[in-house]
Amino acid sequence: MTTANRQLYIPFSHFTADIGGPATFMRNLQSYMDANNVPYTDDPESGDGIFFPITFDHRVVEQFRQSGRPVIQRLDGVYYADKHGWRYRRLNRPMKKTYLRFATDVVFQSDYSRRQVHHMFGTGEGLRTSCVRNGADPAIYFPDRQRTPDSSFQLVTTGRFRNPDMIVPIVTALDLLTAEFSFELTVVGPFLDQSLQDSVRRDWIRFAGPMDLPRVAETLRQSDIYLFSFLNPPCPNAVIEAAATGLPVVSFDTGSMAELVPHGTGLLAPMPDRLLHRPGDLSPDLLAEKIRACLHEYPRYRQLALDQVGEYTMDTCAAGYVKAFRQALDGNVR
Repeated sequence: MTTANRQLYIPFSHFTADIGGPATFMRNLQSYMDANNVPYTDDPESGDGIFFPITFDHRVVEQFRQSGRPVIQRLDGVYYADKHGWRYRRLNRPMKKTYLRFATDVVFQSDYSRRQVHHMFGTGEGLRTSCVRNGADPAIYFPDRQRTPDSSFQLVTTGRFRNPDMIVPIVTALDLLTAEFSFELTVVGPFLDQSLQDSVRRDWIRFAGPMDLPRVAETLRQSDIYLFSFLNPPCPNAVIEAAATGLPVVSFDTGSMAELVPHGTGLLAPMPDRLLHRPGDLSPDLLAEKIRACLHEYPRYRQLALDQVGEYTMDTCAAGYVKAFRQALDGNVR
């Protein structure tokens, strides 16, 4: 039986009804596989292997491993003590067990994510690993190539704001620039902690709240610069979406940022030389310097960002996973 005729058990229905990154990814992957006639099954008994994000029912996964069929795990970031406190070991336990005991193949979302997992969990005996970065839908996320800033720069940041590291360094950095530049910051997404939103209220901030994807994309196109703050991001969709709309990305040199936006390496505030950064490493002063540099040389950074548009698309991402599936099936013939 050729690789093309073998099919994975992919439990799409267990994930696609949810919200968040894994559910969005699984919906996009299923759409791609359907559109390109890539076979898969929703019956574990007929699957020549299994694929799932993060972790799945260990009883089912163990059956695949014991029968010699490939177990392909998609791993993003892990929980760690500096950000998630004493609970991090418990939060990591299911995905770590899957990774060390059952997985034959692991697909990481960035080289940084692979290094992070190797640091926290170990390299895993006999594991085959690959890296496929996330992608944005070009039908939704595309640039307005005619846009130029007017007398006031439009800045934007997006996310589900739950921790201070996601917004406080940005606002504090911009506080240092109000005397030099005219700008407005649009904040897209919910604040899961109302006191956090209250702490960063400014006259020049517009809190836009949650939006659907087309409205997020349109807001990005109506902006000039994307600002991002997050500790140790493995492969943030928000950054890839901003890059897909041709925005210069100003952020910190943490996690996968230098991988994802090579045009922005000159716009990443320096961080200590270690794998896992801490909240105190996010310097608003250094971030303000990078924002200032982008504002002063905006046409150059805008063109660099536009040159990178199209590097990370949803189809490219899904095709990378299909390639990883075929490689796993080639190595494990039932």
